[in-house]
Amino acid sequence: MGKTAEDLRSDLEQQRESVGRDLVAIGDRVSPGRMVERRRLAVRQSFARARDAVMGARDTATGTTQQAASSAQSAVGSAASAVGDAVTSAPQAIQSQTQGNPMAAGLIAFGMGALAGSLLPTTRREEQAVAQVQPALETAAGELAGSAQSVAASAKDHVAEGAEHLKETVKGAAESVKAEAQEATQTGPAQTTTPPLSGP
Repeated sequence: MGKTAEDLRSDLEQQRESVGRDLVAIGDRVSPGRMVERRRLAVRQSFARARDAVMGARDTATGTTQQAASSAQSAVGSAASAVGDAVTSAPQAIQSQTQGNPMAAGLIAFGMGALAGSLLPTTRREEQAVAQVQPALETAAGELAGSAQSVAASAKDHVAEGAEHLKETVKGAAESVKAEAQEATQTGPAQTTTPPLSGP
C-alpha cells in the first residue's frame, strides 16, 4: 500500500531536520573560528591538567564543569592538524616530565618564555633602548675586566703567600719529627716501653 500525503510530508520533514543538523555540524566542524576555539580550549585544559598535577588539584567543582564543557565540545568533534596535535601533546609531555616537581615546571615555563621572546622580532623602541644603554655597558664591562684582573693578581699573591707559609710549616714539622726520631734513637731501646699485646 502506498503512503499517504501526510506520511510523505512527515518523512520529508524528518529528512530536512536530519540534513539541517548535519549541515550545522559540518559548518561547525570546518569553521575556522570554531577550530581555533576548540584548539584553544584543548590547550588550556592540557595546561590546567599539567598545573594540577604539578601544583596540586584545584577545586573539584571547577574541574567537573570544565570536563562537562570539554565533553560537549568534543562531542561536536574537531579537525586536527599536525601542528594542533603537537601543541596539544606538549602539555602532556611536560606533565609527565614535571609531575610533582614545581621547580622543573618553572624552569620549563621560563625556557618556553625565553624561546618565544627570542623568536619575536625586535622593535624599534628596543633597538633605541639598546643603543642608549650600550655605551654604559661597554664602559662597565671595561671596568669589570680591570677589576677582575686586579682581583686575580691579588688572589695570586695570596695563594703564593699561603703556599710559602705552608711550605715553612711542613718544613718545620719535618725537622721536628726528624729531631724527635734522632732523640729517640739516642736514648736507646731500653728506656722505651711497649704496651703488652692483648689477646682476642
